[in-house]
Amino acid sequence: GDRRANIGPLLLYIHETQVAMGASPRHFITLLQTCKSMYQTKIESSSGQSTHLQKGLEKLHEVSQTVEQLKSAAEVKKKVLSEKQTLAEEALQRITAAMQRSAQRR
Repeated sequence: GDRRANIGPLLLYIHETQVAMGASPRHFITLLQTCKSMYQTKIESSSGQSTHLQKGLEKLHEVSQTVEQLKSAAEVKKKVLSEKQTLAEEALQRITAAMQRSAQRR
């Protein structure tokens, strides 16, 4: 359930149990202010963690995009390299054949 909806009556109950020991309305107001301060501190802390986590997620997303771009670039370069290796092998075969023909003519 929603805990915030129950806090008011609980704080009032705590105060009422202390009235016999001298708790005044001023003490009740102080209790409310203290609880409010604690709640705000907790919310700010949670918000800070949330912001930190959000920034971390954004950074991971950026890194993921960079990795994908680098992967794509590597695939393109791999293809180009493969084509150049094929051309180099063909050229080597032509040179070797030409050298063999030249050697046979002598």
